[in-house]
Amino acid sequence: MVMPPHREGGQVQYRADDEPPPGESLGALLDWVSEHLAEPIGVNDLAAQLNVSPRTLARRFSDQLGTTPGQWLLA
Repeated sequence: MVMPPHREGGQVQYRADDEPPPGESLGALLDWVSEHLAEPIGVNDLAAQLNVSPRTLARRFSDQLGTTPGQWLLA
């Protein structure tokens, strides 16, 4: 079955987001990291802060920052 690109009733079939959905932004995590720079922080620590898997964290970093969490930490 092929889905038409338009739905009746004015709803769009596909929605392209410029901003991540609520709860998926990395802003709060980046703020947390800046407050804990004196502590050793790893990718697993970042994922735990957001309560997501390291893989989900990597996807969010790639989508929002264009890099991996590990590369971002090293920079």
